[in-house]
Amino acid sequence: SNLVTDRYSRYKNIQNFKEHPWFTGVEWDQIRYQTPPYHPQFSGPDDTSNFDISDIKPLNSPTAAMKTNKDIYVELSFVGFTATLPKIITQIQTNHHIEDEIETILKNNDKKIHAEKEGNDDDDYDDEDRQQQQLSLENRLKTIQQEYGEMSQLLAEVKKEKNTLSNKLRIKEGELDEHIEKNSQLRQQLRNHEKIKRQHLEEISSLQAELETQKIMRKQGMTISDVFYF
Repeated sequence: SNLVTDRYSRYKNIQNFKEHPWFTGVEWDQIRYQTPPYHPQFSGPDDTSNFDISDIKPLNSPTAAMKTNKDIYVELSFVGFTATLPKIITQIQTNHHIEDEIETILKNNDKKIHAEKEGNDDDDYDDEDRQQQQLSLENRLKTIQQEYGEMSQLLAEVKKEKNTLSNKLRIKEGELDEHIEKNSQLRQQLRNHEKIKRQHLEEISSLQAELETQKIMRKQGMTISDVFYF
């Protein structure tokens, strides 16, 4: 597709992308006023997963920086599949069209054979003409039978491919539903981890403040018990 390829043969400017068949129909001059192709998914009014961030850090923290969201592996299965799903549907529709055309051709051939046989019975030819007509009909019949066999085989292959594509489509739809559910669960787990992380950061900040207080009091020759005594 030239969108994912070797770096030495990649597109060099935006015009290459505009001319790619993937973006056929996009009005680039009016793109800012068009409806976006992707709408973020959310489970309800309380779902803030699209706005979650993980950049909270304790002030002057001696501990190592915690992992951020980008370090957590989340498989975005819908990337790529959204591009191939329409192709599968289009292929199924094309196969239906081919199947209808084959059936129409077979019916027309049957009508021609029947009409030629009836015409042969009604006409009064002499023996030589009749033999030539019979030979012509036999040759025509062999040709039609051969075409019928080839078309029948093609029809069987088309039906088999259609069933295969239909099964793949159902499997992909099931996988997509599973991945959407999995991503929703991962987002919820991520929010829970963020909540626990904030609690830990608050505890760290509190301990740091208490430690600084103890250091100051030791420098002044005082202890916590002395403070309470006074």
